[in-house]
Amino acid sequence: MDWFVNNWELCLGFAVALFIAWMVFFKQEFELNRERGEADSKKTKQDNSQKK
Repeated sequence: MDWFVNNWELCLGFAVALFIAWMVFFKQEFELNRERGEADSKKTKQDNSQKK
C-alpha cells in the first residue's frame, strides 16, 4: 500500500494510458462492426432488387 501512496502519479498515468488504449481498441471494433453492418445492408438491398 505504501508503494501505491508513493507512486500514485505513476498509477494514475498508467490507468489513463490503459483507458486510452482501451478506447482506441473499442473505437476500432465499433468501426469494424459498422462497416460490416453497412456491407450486409448493401448486400441485402442487392438481393432484394434481384428478387423483383
